[in-house]
Amino acid sequence: MKVLKHKLERTYSFEYKHTAVIQTEGHEEDVTEEELACMTAWKCGYPPPGYDQYGSRVKELGEGVYQIEWYSGTSAD
Repeated sequence: MKVLKHKLERTYSFEYKHTAVIQTEGHEEDVTEEELACMTAWKCGYPPPGYDQYGSRVKELGEGVYQIEWYSGTSAD
């Protein structure tokens, strides 16, 4: 998987909204949307075990190209 674009917006003092566009490489075909969103968060530097992850949405933009949106905390503390 390759992250093509990652945008970060602060929504509240303790929360970020992430929007990422990714290109899959074929071996991600058997993963769920939730797993794909989790993998994207890791690739973008916001691992769910530290930052939390909720409100994930996955939208297919083209063959193998997806837009992933999710919310996370602003700190891993």
